[in-house]
Amino acid sequence: MVEIYDDKSPEHVFKKEAKNVKGLSSKLMSRLTREVGAMMNGLPPGIFLRVDSKRMDVMRAMIIGPQGSPYTNGVFFFDIYMPSTYPSVSPKCKIITTGRGSFRFNANLYTNGKVCLSILGTWSGPGWEPRYSTLTQVLLSIQAMILGVEEPIANEPGWEYEVGSKRSKNYNGILQWGTMKWAMLHYLQNGAPQGFDDIVKAHFWNKRDELLKKQIPEWKAAAESAGDSGKGPYYEENKISGTVNDTVKLLTESLKKLKPPNLQEEDDEDDDEDESDQDDF
Repeated sequence: MVEIYDDKSPEHVFKKEAKNVKGLSSKLMSRLTREVGAMMNGLPPGIFLRVDSKRMDVMRAMIIGPQGSPYTNGVFFFDIYMPSTYPSVSPKCKIITTGRGSFRFNANLYTNGKVCLSILGTWSGPGWEPRYSTLTQVLLSIQAMILGVEEPIANEPGWEYEVGSKRSKNYNGILQWGTMKWAMLHYLQNGAPQGFDDIVKAHFWNKRDELLKKQIPEWKAAAESAGDSGKGPYYEENKISGTVNDTVKLLTESLKKLKPPNLQEEDDEDDDEDESDQDDF
């Protein structure tokens, strides 16, 4: 799903960088228009993209954790910026779902926001190809190669041999807790990034029974079995803070309080849309 938006004061990781660019070249606009148009009907389930109507080079994506991974049904947000020389260079992308910089979800996702993928030039392997590579490929790579991995320990350099081991199982338990805490509960309690709140609430409403009856009880047991931060590759960045029971209790309460999407209150700010054509950046 792709949405074109017009926010008054967009908060974005690359806002300062975008502000330094005044106006987009016709070449860049043409390329972005084609790519966004293709994504309108071409994005797979579980990927949502919002594009600034005045600055198409500034975007934000939400990717839902695929089934079978320790990120299942969590919502993960990424800020994206298309440099003025795009597509000669790759997009810039940072994850903003990091537990306020405290929790590392994957070897390829740093707590400072860095996303490691060869297509972005931040990981070894086949890189960006200006003639053929697209933002869609970047999003699909994140969904499949990072968030879709059943045992993320396989992405850890030097830990690949642990796939199928008890250590891998424990690491998954820690990641499952992190997903419940920071990719579910956090957004239910504090609201999703601007413009995504209705989508997030609808997602969790639709998955509520599955979460309450099956996923959360299973993940609670896995997280409790995982133990302390010593079970994961990144120690303090893979640490279960507080108790698993507290996280599960709050998440369960938040899910039970959800209303059907058509009963969610409308955002009053929608009535005060800014009609100005002035560049937000």
